[in-house]
Amino acid sequence: MNRTTAVLGCALLLGVTGCSDRQPLAPASTALPPPSFSHAPVFPDVIPLPVNPEGIAVGTGSTFYVGHIGIGSLYGGDLRTGTVALLRAADGRPMLGLKHDDRSGNVFAARGPSGAGTVVNAHTGAVVAEFTFASPPGTTVINDVIVTRTAAYFTDSFRPVLYRVHLGPAGDVLGGFEVAPLSGDWVQETVAHCGVGSGAPALPPINANGIEVTPDGSRLIVSNLRVGTLYLTDPVTGVATSIPLAGGNVCFADGLLLAGHTLYVVQNLLSQIAVIAMSPDYSSGTIERYIQYTTPLTTIARHGNSIYAVTAGFFPAPAAGHHAVRFDR
Repeated sequence: MNRTTAVLGCALLLGVTGCSDRQPLAPASTALPPPSFSHAPVFPDVIPLPVNPEGIAVGTGSTFYVGHIGIGSLYGGDLRTGTVALLRAADGRPMLGLKHDDRSGNVFAARGPSGAGTVVNAHTGAVVAEFTFASPPGTTVINDVIVTRTAAYFTDSFRPVLYRVHLGPAGDVLGGFEVAPLSGDWVQETVAHCGVGSGAPALPPINANGIEVTPDGSRLIVSNLRVGTLYLTDPVTGVATSIPLAGGNVCFADGLLLAGHTLYVVQNLLSQIAVIAMSPDYSSGTIERYIQYTTPLTTIARHGNSIYAVTAGFFPAPAAGHHAVRFDR
């Protein structure tokens, strides 16, 4: 196993805390002073982060949120100034994908191999609700989440299912959850990786990863990192239809962002974001270009005409430290 596969496997299975080659971080239970940007432009292109990040979510105004992939601390920040401060102290469980619901002011967090999903008040840091979707640890990776008008949907990278948490009209959590098995065209792959076959890199069996919702809320778009495919998925039944892509595939597909009929797909180990023009009904797409970066990225969020991605916290920090980076759409 090479360095890349070893670090990625360790990160997802052990929640980073057991991985080596990490730069030490300040204790997550202590709020860090905001970075100084006295000479930085408004909406800086790079925002230093005091965490090993995986998820990023944009809230109301210019607020944003990032979590620690290893120990689960949650930070809030301002995209306009680049300041970042502790919102909720670490609880020892990984924090992966995040999504903010503007209606309720809550942040929904996927908690990785702990099998949980957590809902946090974005103003106070208090836990609003928590769900144990799957157990025992090590058999599940709750990876990402999307919030729709009626529900929050969580992906599980080790199991071919979606977890659905029902929400009220104001975004209030109604309690309980349902499991929707992924079926139809869905492929749950444990050996091959993007068609490589048995000689594929020795990665963990990561399948379902990023998730988005079509504007009318009728379908979900789910990425499969190991297969390199996107699926248009019924949010109730879990029936998934593969989305043919002209111009390539989306191997190592991580976070997703849909803006109108443009879909952004983070391809983490390739250090790039695929920009895809989707058909009117989102059943097919064409890869138009790639946004390249210097280090692996994970998830993505939108603010106005900019998109923000975070460096992959399951890798050792880049020379400049882990950070959020802004790209023009």
